[in-house]
Amino acid sequence: MKEKNTINSNGKIISKALLRGLAGFPLGVMIAVIITLIVSAIKGDGAYYPVPPSMITSYRNELNATIILMIANGCIGFAMAAISIIWNIYSWSLTKQTIIDFILRLVVLSIAGYICHWFKLTPKGILFWLSTFCAVYLVIWFSVCLGYYEKKKKKSKQ
Repeated sequence: MKEKNTINSNGKIISKALLRGLAGFPLGVMIAVIITLIVSAIKGDGAYYPVPPSMITSYRNELNATIILMIANGCIGFAMAAISIIWNIYSWSLTKQTIIDFILRLVVLSIAGYICHWFKLTPKGILFWLSTFCAVYLVIWFSVCLGYYEKKKKKSKQ
């Protein structure tokens, strides 16, 4: 008897992950544009700041830096959407799903963060990045779990 929704189920999980990823790419780019608009509005001088100044220096000009930022954010969107398939592998324990999800997201976002100059490559910068990632991950994880258990609780009362 074959289990449903396992990695070995005829590549269905992989193809679903790829489809989710394709939908996630433009979402990642859209989120990047919204973030840069918000940052520019906060600066309040009427200029648009698509990338951090350090990216412009590293990638020689603003256009190159912006293209790299948008591709990186599209890849983030792809990866985050594809990684979410982990939660549909019901044969895995919640602990296994969480650990694998955490590691994959940390790796993807750390690589993108390095490329996009989100943190400095100093012990302090890396520590700040890791602590921020862990804090945000925990808040999201607990929120999702609480929502799931509340939903499950309501269904069991019906």
